[in-house]
Amino acid sequence: MQSNKIIVLEDRLRRFYEVLQKRQKDLAVFVDDVTNEHNFSAILRTCDAVGVMRVYYFSEAKKGIEINEAVSMAANRWLFIERVCEREKAIKELKERENLQVVVTWLDESSKDFREIDYTKPTLLAVGNELKGV
Repeated sequence: MQSNKIIVLEDRLRRFYEVLQKRQKDLAVFVDDVTNEHNFSAILRTCDAVGVMRVYYFSEAKKGIEINEAVSMAANRWLFIERVCEREKAIKELKERENLQVVVTWLDESSKDFREIDYTKPTLLAVGNELKGV
């Protein structure tokens, strides 16, 4: 009879807990219609690396956007990823439900330096696609 027990070394288990404690529960990312699977997958990998747990995305493509695990380094397995059907409605609902400040990446004369944003507040960071932005 085969055992289904999983053995985890104490040091490894401690490391899991350390990583979980560094997750940023009050920071989420909204990806607006990114069309290149490599770019989307790289965003997921970056989110995982900096402790972002939740990624919402809008895609005009019927099937959505594929995740390239070779690029994401399987980070998508550790993230909550949700496709939304209506971008404006989804952002508004997230903002109201979780009392989030919405920060949009955009570059023009009126843009703020990203270092001026108070990230201690619950935040939804919205990034646009490769051609049109947000």
